[in-house]
Amino acid sequence: MPNGRICHLYLIVVFVVNEQTQRETLWANLNQVDVKNNYPWILCGDFTNVLSSADRMGSLVSSSEVEGFQGMMDSLQLTPLRSTGGHFTWCNKQEAGRRVYSKIDWALGDLNWLQQYGLVEADYLNPSVSDHSPILIKCLWEMDITRLPMVKVWEKLKQLKVKLKDINKYMDVFSQKLHRHIQDDLMDQMLFDQEKMLLLESEKCSRVEEQVLRHKSRATWIECGDANSKYFHAQWKIRCSHDVINFIYTENNTKLTDPRAIEAEFIGVFTRLMGTSTSNFPCLNVEVVNTSVCLTLQQQK
Repeated sequence: MPNGRICHLYLIVVFVVNEQTQRETLWANLNQVDVKNNYPWILCGDFTNVLSSADRMGSLVSSSEVEGFQGMMDSLQLTPLRSTGGHFTWCNKQEAGRRVYSKIDWALGDLNWLQQYGLVEADYLNPSVSDHSPILIKCLWEMDITRLPMVKVWEKLKQLKVKLKDINKYMDVFSQKLHRHIQDDLMDQMLFDQEKMLLLESEKCSRVEEQVLRHKSRATWIECGDANSKYFHAQWKIRCSHDVINFIYTENNTKLTDPRAIEAEFIGVFTRLMGTSTSNFPCLNVEVVNTSVCLTLQQQK
């Protein structure tokens, strides 16, 4: 409720099975979406579909599997939200020769969403035991809590903590550094072996947790699951927002999100690289130069 106003928006979550015919049916059904009063809406989830050849590594992309998804997006004027995290959101976790990476999990916003919430981003987190990367939509921090500054921070952190609690349980098991190394080298077998060991450990912990929850709830558990100028300006707004730096990692792997902290970190890094200005420079110590290794006449030529 920014500035005391109630915000109306719609969130549609999808899970698409890996069958082309059923996906075509979903695209047709989504084309019938009619949001009342032109409220902004986003479409998120596992689409089991790429948008281009850049969205898959280790396997070819055919034009036929892209056409239906792209056609639905064009019809509804949907655009991927600006994102952070790894590009690929799914991996089959096979050996180096058979490993496939794909971007098939998407967060898409309509025209009204882009205009009102163009700076909201989708954070693709590291996967746990799942083959997919969870998507965290950054929105709670944008809420306006009209109280004292420190109370604002406390309230926002408290609300954000609730949302991140379950995610962090799984992220603690996985090494964040390992996943960043895998993002840098997507075909390193040694990293895959480390990943497999962590997966086994995480799966074991998850099974124990599930058994405890089963006894607590005594419930039946789910066993399956895994064109106009206005539009142009909204797209332009999204492209401009890509230049915004929302977070950085320091040398000790600390994530900074506060703009002032990010600014200070940049200044510190470049100060260490370039030094500071001074009006007095120390004189050259000739004795040190004479006792050091110098270029020979041949090397100087």
